[in-house]
Amino acid sequence: MAGLLRGALRWYSGVEHAEVSTDSLSLIGDRLPYCLVLGEHACGKTSLLFLAAILAAAEEGKRVLFISRSPIQTLPAPLVGLRARLGPLSLKVGIFSLGLHGKQTLTQSDFPGNKMPKIQFLYPRSSDELLQVVASVHENEKLVPSLIIVDGLNEYAATSGHHFVAHVSALLVDTAAFLTERFSAISKNPEGVNSKCSVIVSLTLPSCTDDETEGSLNVIERYFPVRCWLEKDTYSPEGVVEGQNFRVYFSEESGIEPQQDSASGSQETKEWKVMFRESGEMTVLPLSPSNSGTM
Repeated sequence: MAGLLRGALRWYSGVEHAEVSTDSLSLIGDRLPYCLVLGEHACGKTSLLFLAAILAAAEEGKRVLFISRSPIQTLPAPLVGLRARLGPLSLKVGIFSLGLHGKQTLTQSDFPGNKMPKIQFLYPRSSDELLQVVASVHENEKLVPSLIIVDGLNEYAATSGHHFVAHVSALLVDTAAFLTERFSAISKNPEGVNSKCSVIVSLTLPSCTDDETEGSLNVIERYFPVRCWLEKDTYSPEGVVEGQNFRVYFSEESGIEPQQDSASGSQETKEWKVMFRESGEMTVLPLSPSNSGTM
C-alpha cells in the first residue's frame, strides 16, 4: 500500500494534474499489502489516509472501509482548499452522501437512493467494538472492502495494552488474507488490484517515545512490514511562510527495491515534504535524492 500513499502525495502535490493512473498506484505497496503510517499528533496522517481512500475508490474501484474513533463530519481541514479538485472524485465514490455517525451496522437502506457508496465510515468507540467491527467485516457481502483503513489505532490501545495491539493487528491481517482468498476465488483476474484486500493503519507517536509506545510499536511492526513515516522537519524551503513542516518517507522490508514508475520510467519518489501553514493549508512537495539527504 506504499504505492497508494505515494500516489496520494503525488496527486495532492500537483506533480501530476491528470487523474492518477492505476499503474502509478500499483507499485511496491501492492506486493506488501499491509502498511503502517507513523507520526506525531496533527502531522497530516488523517488527511493522507482520507485522500488515499478517495483515490483508491475513484481510480481503482476499491471498496474502502475507513475506521476511526472520532467521527469525520467534514473534510479534514488541510483538504478544504481542494474541494473543487476532490469534487469529481467524491461524486464518483459517493463519499459526501454518508450519514453514518455512531452507527455500527449498515444496510442498503442507509444510503440515499439505495446506492451503495465506495467508502464506508465506521466509528467504534472502544477496543472491544473495534475488534467486533473487524471480525464481522466479511459478513455483509455488499460491503466487503478491498481496502481497510484504521486511523488512530493508539486511541483504542491506550487502555488495552500490548495484548490488544497484537490481537487487533493479527485480526486485521487475517481478515485481509481471508478476503483476498475469497476475491481470488471469484475474480477473473487473480492478480488484479481488486482481487486483494489491503490494510493501512495509522499510529500517533508522542514527541518523546515512552516504553508503552515503544512496546506497542514493536508489536504492530511485526504485522505491518511497510512503514510510512511523517517526521518533524525544521528546514523550510526559501519563500515558504512559517508553519509546521514534516518529512514523509517510507521504510520497507530489506531486499525490496523501489520499482520504476511505469508511466515515466523514472524511479518513484521516495520522500516528500508536507508543510502546514498557520491558516491550516497543507502543501506537499516531492524531494529529490539530493534534497532528502540534507534533512
